[in-house]
Amino acid sequence: MSENAAPGLISELKLAVPWGHIAAKAWGSLQGPPVLCLHGWLDNASSFDRLIPLLPQDFYYVAMDFGGHGLSSHYSPGVPYYLQTFVSEIRRVVAALKWNRFSILGHSFALLSPRWRRGRNVFLYLPRDGG
Repeated sequence: MSENAAPGLISELKLAVPWGHIAAKAWGSLQGPPVLCLHGWLDNASSFDRLIPLLPQDFYYVAMDFGGHGLSSHYSPGVPYYLQTFVSEIRRVVAALKWNRFSILGHSFALLSPRWRRGRNVFLYLPRDGG
């Protein structure tokens, strides 16, 4: 981790994908309910650096950098960035983390990404008691 790491940051992750890696940051309790944090279009996982320390720390927050954003690998030249591709990236991250159930915290275009759940609405709910 860098010396400029965000407060409470517990790890920086690199998840292997066919075009390189997806970078992510993690905060909170590893035993807590997982929350996947999705950044906006012209943004990256660091947009959560100041927010996450203000949220309840009994959750496990993972902020991923979508492909071509932040510290994640870019796609090959000529490969477009489509919403469906980002949905695939979410699935890859969730599978790598071995999460079956989790909440989503997102802003901007990231709010469109829950389409990966086959049309179900996804809402963020952070109960104070962790349950």
